[in-house]
Amino acid sequence: MEELKKKMEVLEQEKKDLLQKLQTSQKDLKAVSKEKESLKILVEDLQAERETLNSTMHGLYKTIEKTVAANLELQNHVRATAESSKGCCEILQKAKEVLSDKGPQLPKGQEMMASPMVDLDEKVKTVTVEGAHRITEKEKWLVIENKRLKANLQEVMMENSYHRRRVMDFWQTIFSLRMENDHLRQLLITFTEKGDLEIMKTVSAKGLAGLPLIQTATILKLQVFFEQATEELYSVLIDIEFVVHQICWPSVPRILADDHGP
Repeated sequence: MEELKKKMEVLEQEKKDLLQKLQTSQKDLKAVSKEKESLKILVEDLQAERETLNSTMHGLYKTIEKTVAANLELQNHVRATAESSKGCCEILQKAKEVLSDKGPQLPKGQEMMASPMVDLDEKVKTVTVEGAHRITEKEKWLVIENKRLKANLQEVMMENSYHRRRVMDFWQTIFSLRMENDHLRQLLITFTEKGDLEIMKTVSAKGLAGLPLIQTATILKLQVFFEQATEELYSVLIDIEFVVHQICWPSVPRILADDHGP
């Protein structure tokens, strides 16, 4: 009778220890689940930041394309203006040489021709001045546009740097979460090493019948929850890691998948 009483006391103590371990594991799993929700929110934030960064880069590329096109157009305009001015100047120079060869006394017909040539000379000068002014204004605009593009590039580089820091923080969170999950797996290993798994079976087979119905149901529920949640957690972590590789940093090795498989 005394020996049976001692066995019952030992069994009761084992049940209490097991219940305490299961409750501790439940708290750990709740903390990990909360961290998982935070990770999901962080993934959404990173997706939004990546979309914003891509949109900014796309707009910047479009602006650069427009600036390059405007620069080419300006170069063509300068070239055409220079060629036109050169041609007009050559015509005027030849006309002046012809008039000079004829001497100071010009026939009336040639005097009439000289007047339009002078007007043409003035028009060429005017066109040349106007062309030079437009070119100067265009060059000023290009200088301003280049400064704006440089400022935009610096801003994008700063945003990209911030984005990379966020990714590093994100991976640090994943590593922390992985450590917590490894701790939970270690609990299972500890249960097995110490024979606690057999104790669970013994308690379930012999001891639970002596417990109140509510306590028995709680222990069984915690056992099932602990076994399922641990496996589920690794599946969730691998899914989250896959999403991160798709949206953030494909070059980073997939540590969880490499260590534990898909």
